[in-house]
Amino acid sequence: MKMRLIIVLLLLNCSISLAQNINCGVVYLKEHKIEQAIREFEEALKNEQSNPLIYRYLGEAYLRDDNLDKAIEILKKGVDISPKSADMHYYLGEALRIKMECTSWTHFLSKMSIGEESWNELRESVKLDPSHFDAHFSLGLMYYYAPKIYGETDNAIFEFKTALKIKSDSANAHYWLGEAYYKKGEESLAIAEWEKTLDLDPKNKQARESLSKTKANKRVIRR
Repeated sequence: MKMRLIIVLLLLNCSISLAQNINCGVVYLKEHKIEQAIREFEEALKNEQSNPLIYRYLGEAYLRDDNLDKAIEILKKGVDISPKSADMHYYLGEALRIKMECTSWTHFLSKMSIGEESWNELRESVKLDPSHFDAHFSLGLMYYYAPKIYGETDNAIFEFKTALKIKSDSANAHYWLGEAYYKKGEESLAIAEWEKTLDLDPKNKQARESLSKTKANKRVIRR
């Protein structure tokens, strides 16, 4: 009887400790204390290898720490454990997308393979959760930067517009929608989006520069 009670108390203590590690890690993430967050989630992972939340948050922490390979490793395990998690697929897709951008074109096949994997993960994320703003936004970037491989610029516009239906006050999404319109040659629509960007974020240098250059070019053409 005593032994059973001891085992129950030990299990209870482990559960409390695990919850504390996860909760502290989440707080550290919100406070942008990434190293401390990683430490808490790694400690939680030592005690529990089947909790998808740990993989999701630890993967995000490594991604924010720019440790892409570790983020991908952790998030792939998370996807295996929780294949229906839109967040898990998003963070894995985002880590792969950034890794693709960091991979030199001299490694063309590797770059394309990573990009394809990223695209698949992001598509799975929006399939599982059509209201996932970040996944739609990242897909927009994928289409914008590699239109011949992943679709046309129209697809980038569609994804950015979808993201804005979910979060209309995203200055970043308005900015990139403007860039996509500009790339398509629709300058008036691009200008409108950059103006919205500056309404939401007056300090956005990229939007201000794009707006200034495009308006200047339009004045030159009129002359």
